[in-house]
Amino acid sequence: MARILVVEDQQSAQKLAESILQSKGHSVTCVPSPLDAFEVLREYPIDLIITDVMMPGGVNGFDFTKTVRGMEKYAKVPVIIVTGRREIKDVEKGIQSGADDYVIKPIDPDILVAKVDSLLSKAPAKDNDFMSLTIATSATWDTNLQVIKISEMGMTLRSDLPAQISSKLRIKSEIFEEIGIPAPALRVVGCEAAKESSVPAFNIDLHFIGLNEKSLQPLRLWIRQRLMKKSA
Repeated sequence: MARILVVEDQQSAQKLAESILQSKGHSVTCVPSPLDAFEVLREYPIDLIITDVMMPGGVNGFDFTKTVRGMEKYAKVPVIIVTGRREIKDVEKGIQSGADDYVIKPIDPDILVAKVDSLLSKAPAKDNDFMSLTIATSATWDTNLQVIKISEMGMTLRSDLPAQISSKLRIKSEIFEEIGIPAPALRVVGCEAAKESSVPAFNIDLHFIGLNEKSLQPLRLWIRQRLMKKSA
């Protein structure tokens, strides 16, 4: 069980996040503004923070995250931004503010839970509940990469170099052009030696950051079409 702080001014969104997280056994504290959040952070230990962007009180979610990152006690506590702001520039701003992940409203309960579990465990989240496809698509990221799996949550790369957990990056790959979406931001959630490889290599698990429904729809369709071809 983790102690999670939800900073959200909309009561309906508060209740939804609280219900989702409590159903997984977490202790959840909800507050309507960053100012209220700072009071909680001063008084109680918190394991993970979820914050909206647009809130009353003169401090938005980006500024709140920056301030949290400046607090010695919470400098490394995972922060997820959950917001309706879906432009790429907003996702980038969230990453630059120090957020570990970025979730687009309306909230998908399965995706939120998977991201929370991943950040709390610092280990790859299980994506068994999400439609996925084993593939082999080339990509480039300062070294030769191969995309070996993709799902709604993220992707797995085969690399000759390891990657640091929680680091954020973008890769260029023809797979995104095939799907018809811009290359999304990615967060490393796992890295281990590729035991099935005949040469030294690593399997790097990544989660998409801020992938909205407009991009998720063609991704699901692309995966579904290729699964049908493989089963034909």
